[in-house]
Amino acid sequence: MLGSELKEIEEGFHTLIQSRLAEFRLPLPKELPHLEGLRATKKNPAWFDVDGMYGGFSYYFLSRKAPAKLIVESWSRIIGGSGQRHLITHNNTELIEAGFV
Repeated sequence: MLGSELKEIEEGFHTLIQSRLAEFRLPLPKELPHLEGLRATKKNPAWFDVDGMYGGFSYYFLSRKAPAKLIVESWSRIIGGSGQRHLITHNNTELIEAGFV
């Protein structure tokens, strides 16, 4: 994966985190997760816990080959149906499932 492609996916990921936290009226954490060196898999995704959300974001690369694809699931376990699954590529963030958890 090219560095510029990874950077664009990471920017899309950070924008998604900002958007979801705004929905929950939560402040943005000082540190957001970085994707460089991410080795998470579908069976063992990475996790970004958010204070006050009672949930957070699990994420992993579905594909590392161009075009790379990052899957991100987010939810709050105290808000039924809050789960969302997104597919992020270097030029797009797409909601692919909603309403779980």
